[in-house]
Amino acid sequence: MQRVMGWVTGYPKTTILIVLLVTAGFFVQMKKVRTETNTDAFFPKSHPAILYHYKVEDIFGVRSPMVLGVVDEGPDGIFNPRTLGIIAHLTETLQGLQGIMEDDVDSLSTLKNIEGKGDLLDVRPFMTEVPQTPEAIEALKQAVFRNEIFLGNIVSRDGKAASIFAQYEDGIDKHAMFYTIKEIVDAERKKHPDVQIFFSGRPVMEGLIGVLLKADMGRLFPIVMLVVLVVLFLTFRSVRGVVLPFAVVLASVFWTLGLMGLTGIPFFAITTVMPVILLAMGVADGIHILSAYYDRAYDHPDTPKQQLVMDTMAELWPPVVMTSVTTAIGFSTLGFTSVVPFRAFGFMTAFGILAAMVFSLTVIPAGLTLMSVKVPRAMRKRRERGAELAHSNLAGRFLFWGGWLIGNHTLAVVGIMVLIVLVSFSGWPRIVVDESLSGNFDKGSEVVYADGILNRYFNGTTPLNVVVETENADDIKDPALLQRIDAMQATIEAVPRVGATTSIAEFLKRMNMEMNEGQQARYVIPDSKELAAQYLLLYSLSGDPDDFEDVVEDEYRMANVRVQLTSDHYYHVKPAIAAVNQAIRDHFADGTVKVNLAGQANNSYTVINMVLQNQIQSVVLAIMAVFLLTSLLFRSFVAGAFCALPITVATIINFGVMGYFGVTLGVITAMTANIGIGVGIDYAIHFVYRYRLLGQSHDDPVTVTEHTMVTTGKAIFFNAVVVAAGFAVLIFSLFPLHKNLGILVALNMSTSFIGAMTVLPALLNWIRPSFVYGQKEIPNVRTQTA
Repeated sequence: MQRVMGWVTGYPKTTILIVLLVTAGFFVQMKKVRTETNTDAFFPKSHPAILYHYKVEDIFGVRSPMVLGVVDEGPDGIFNPRTLGIIAHLTETLQGLQGIMEDDVDSLSTLKNIEGKGDLLDVRPFMTEVPQTPEAIEALKQAVFRNEIFLGNIVSRDGKAASIFAQYEDGIDKHAMFYTIKEIVDAERKKHPDVQIFFSGRPVMEGLIGVLLKADMGRLFPIVMLVVLVVLFLTFRSVRGVVLPFAVVLASVFWTLGLMGLTGIPFFAITTVMPVILLAMGVADGIHILSAYYDRAYDHPDTPKQQLVMDTMAELWPPVVMTSVTTAIGFSTLGFTSVVPFRAFGFMTAFGILAAMVFSLTVIPAGLTLMSVKVPRAMRKRRERGAELAHSNLAGRFLFWGGWLIGNHTLAVVGIMVLIVLVSFSGWPRIVVDESLSGNFDKGSEVVYADGILNRYFNGTTPLNVVVETENADDIKDPALLQRIDAMQATIEAVPRVGATTSIAEFLKRMNMEMNEGQQARYVIPDSKELAAQYLLLYSLSGDPDDFEDVVEDEYRMANVRVQLTSDHYYHVKPAIAAVNQAIRDHFADGTVKVNLAGQANNSYTVINMVLQNQIQSVVLAIMAVFLLTSLLFRSFVAGAFCALPITVATIINFGVMGYFGVTLGVITAMTANIGIGVGIDYAIHFVYRYRLLGQSHDDPVTVTEHTMVTTGKAIFFNAVVVAAGFAVLIFSLFPLHKNLGILVALNMSTSFIGAMTVLPALLNWIRPSFVYGQKEIPNVRTQTA
């Protein structure tokens, strides 16, 4: 490394030029980065759940739809010419939009009613034109309320609301479509202010996420840049103290985003916080290097400029490399999970950290070599106030006092930390696991409010598909199998949060009733396979066989039971899916047919389970990885254990706080532990590295602690402040989950810092490990508890 530093300081302009050229290349690639809001993208392409989901989508043409709701609280509800006209107009408008599947817009204007007319079935849309007379409106109302299949689905059971379902075409720009739908809805609202019109559903929410992602980036990036600049200025009070570290973090962001554009890795909702993280974290090495440089320049004013830089880097490059590599490993453990956005976040953040390391080891020494040697006036004045480092400034005095306190009350410090850890552990059972698409937005958001209204009036906006597969064509027409499907539906409909179910069995029961003069007693499965086939043939004479494509496959080998849930929250979906699986076992225990789950609810349920499983694995892997790496770097397993201790304590406290304060564990908040480990390990490494250096020349552990606290401890303090402040910027995010992430990580940084500055030196003083002091005789450390 001395050779590298010699070249960097010998050719500083060339070094900076090379870095600028490479950075420019990455900067050009940044424009290729796209956003990905499709929640299916969480799955690896080969995951069985997503493969089966796509298979079901292809066979039955079922996708999570956009939902429009029209609510009229008047005495007649929606059954009046004006409101029915709004429904018809919105349906026609949606059918004409590019990107909307025209044949998959379902409303009163398109869905077909089944009525028996002699020996035939009369199949026609409920509303071919808007009825104008009271008699025509009443006839429509009676037709709707006689059809249980669509009641609560297309029209609410109280008649006050109607829904319109529309499916997007594949590959559509959901962000642009969100604005298009919003313009249509807003226009209708202006025309009819006393009629409530809402829009929601998964594609709408995904579109809004894309809109907010761009807005969030434009909002957070300038704020965190300002925070970093302010903290750097307050730390060093010099131009170079601001410009050099900031140039490092900005270049690392450009490199990372450029690599994403080059490799086609998109921005997910999770990865949008990555530039904020890199900005907040990338200054750490710069702070340590400049702090040591200024101290050395003050202590050795006659040292030549190039030699001063090389001496500083000779002392600092080992901890800089150690902390950067361990931080990168901490993040990269997320890259080995099966959750795709976690992979992108883990690997790209790790790359950004390593890029910042390269810049810190090249751009900063090159820049310092080109500048004159000058200790900032404020720092010089603080140093001149007293001979002892402890009197240099307020932070120095506080840290010196802290070192003295820890050195003289070691057992008290350890005891307090043990108590905090035990209390934190007791909060773990209180952690609630939850995730929902609506959770990405503030509770007062229009789409969240709309989703709540639609779930209240209708059977639910979260679809779950229960797919029944047989071996032979026409097996689904078998009355025995249809009765089992019907019985399973009845069981599922009794499950909390299940609004309704729909299957081919219901349509056949409806046909059977209508072909028997509308007798309610004949609302049962047809007696034979032949009779079921006859009904379906009669339907095809006046209707379209494709009307059943969402509930039965063309050859009647597979059937789809469509289940509607009134909530997409994990803590509701999990017991619902468990109950559905139990219903499947109860009614299909003989294994004669295959029954599997698909759809939005099953996907979100599977993703959260993946996240939870991967979370445990990645946290354990991250702690083990930093332990082994620090053990290797310090050539001591004991040193590795000391370095891993503060981040382990911080992780325990972090989850305890989540439990006590009701912060749910979900996709976003699950990353806090890995981020905390990746960042927090820096503090322990820098402290232990400096403590060991001083321990080799001092015999008194208290003196070693005091000097470590005032020198490296001060840099760690400012580093922790800038990182915690950078993450705290996330409280200004447009996404509630990102706000929680910012608060939790800021807390994790604070606890990691406190742990590194209290329990770590306390244990080092108490145990006096040989990797610090060797085999020297060490004076007993005072360990009174008061």
